[in-house]
Amino acid sequence: MRTSESVVTSFVDYYIILTPGRPDQALNPQCQTVGGSAANINFKVFGLIRPGSNLAPPGRRRRRRRRRRRRRRRRRRRRRRRRRRRRRRRRRRRSRRRRTRKENEEKEEEEEEEEEEEE
Repeated sequence: MRTSESVVTSFVDYYIILTPGRPDQALNPQCQTVGGSAANINFKVFGLIRPGSNLAPPGRRRRRRRRRRRRRRRRRRRRRRRRRRRRRRRRRRRSRRRRTRKENEEKEEEEEEEEEEEE
């Protein structure tokens, strides 16, 4: 079997097994052709190809930062954002409900009566 298999796992993005010669692309569309000295290896190599490298499949070629750093930063940012959002939401909830015409008229009458009493 001349194929190179890529397996997606939670820890590592791609495992690729390199075998002598070119892998059979017709059988396995996910496999990568390996150029340069890697293609001439006479024995199986169990290699690890990371998303930033040239051998990674086209969708995975963009470099990603290490997950640890990302997580730490994200957590801090998220907490701050969440607090801000919550405050904003509370403010919106506290907004006074609009009074009906009847209530407005009653209040106006009360104010007029108070003014008359003061005079």
